[in-house]
Amino acid sequence: MRHKRVQFLRHFNDFRMLSMFTIDVVGITVFVFIGFYSILAFGGIPILLLMPCSIAVTWIAVYVYVQAKKNSSKGYLKHWLFNKGLYQLHHDEEKWTELKYSDTKKYLPHGSDKFFAD
Repeated sequence: MRHKRVQFLRHFNDFRMLSMFTIDVVGITVFVFIGFYSILAFGGIPILLLMPCSIAVTWIAVYVYVQAKKNSSKGYLKHWLFNKGLYQLHHDEEKWTELKYSDTKKYLPHGSDKFFAD
């Protein structure tokens, strides 16, 4: 029996890819660019400054997002949004009876935490 070496998938459990970019990064890029461009356009900013400013702000926002995503634990954003009341869990208390007794203290995990034992 011969064994063949194969490469492990780079994005095994990540967002879907659009070409070489993940969908979340593409979405953030489009949303920030269109939003900031629209704000500047309706604000009466000259056309000469409109595009460079929009590109610069978009690049900074995407860079900050990618760095935060890389340095934080998986699920950190959902934990943060849940603690702020912006995200609700979809759980079935009939199926998971321990959810009725779950601890609801305000706990915000640190970005460097790699394991959550809920």
